[in-house]
Amino acid sequence: MAGSAQDRRGATRLESWGMLVTSPVMALGGAVGGGVHGLMDSAWRTIWAREQNRLLERQVRSLRDNQRAVGELSDENRRLKELVAMREALAPSSVAASVVRVVDTSRERMLIVDAGSAQGVHSESAVIAWGGAVGRVESVSRRFAKVRLLSDPSSGVGAVVQGVRAHGIVVGVDDGRFLDLLYVPSYAEVNHGDLVVTSGHDGIFPRGFSIGVITSIERDPDALQRIQLLSAVDYRELEEVLILLDPMAGEQLSPAVLAEVAP
Repeated sequence: MAGSAQDRRGATRLESWGMLVTSPVMALGGAVGGGVHGLMDSAWRTIWAREQNRLLERQVRSLRDNQRAVGELSDENRRLKELVAMREALAPSSVAASVVRVVDTSRERMLIVDAGSAQGVHSESAVIAWGGAVGRVESVSRRFAKVRLLSDPSSGVGAVVQGVRAHGIVVGVDDGRFLDLLYVPSYAEVNHGDLVVTSGHDGIFPRGFSIGVITSIERDPDALQRIQLLSAVDYRELEEVLILLDPMAGEQLSPAVLAEVAP
């Protein structure tokens, strides 16, 4: 009995020593386990948050794309209404076309449009947009036409300064939207801001379509004036045009009439 009691006391001491030794290890293990669990939880939260951010970014991009698409459709609808208004005023003597390519270099400024001989388009047809005169058809295939812009250095169109009735010829220059008005007599009283329109004397454009606004004047009492214009049309922004099938088709469309048919 005494031996058993002694063995029991020894076992108890061993258990106590075991607990003493293992308790810190167990505590450390618990702490480490809790720390790992916390790290894993934090990592998952970070991953989840990043995924939510990506989802939100995709949604924002989608909304912006939708808004942009709606804006583009609205702009296209407005442009088409303008073309319809012009075409109705011009009756059946014009055809609408979309710009499929722009050639813009210092030597050549052209448009390629998706209307050709199949639609009745022929070379030397006048091309207009809602802002005013654009250019003339240079060459035609069955489905397409090449349009030489007024800003092309080799282009030219009969013009008149509105209100002053000073006639001249507008030619393209190497500087983007700017044009030169030549052969205006020195005695003609033209001013900055005067509107220059087609005169109808070249047999291509009907009279009354806007060409541009005078921005500078070089006067020489003994010579012709040199006048610079800012084009009424930004050719680089064109997406649709009207091609006149008859040089007299739009003669009745003075700027005042154009304003009346504006949508």
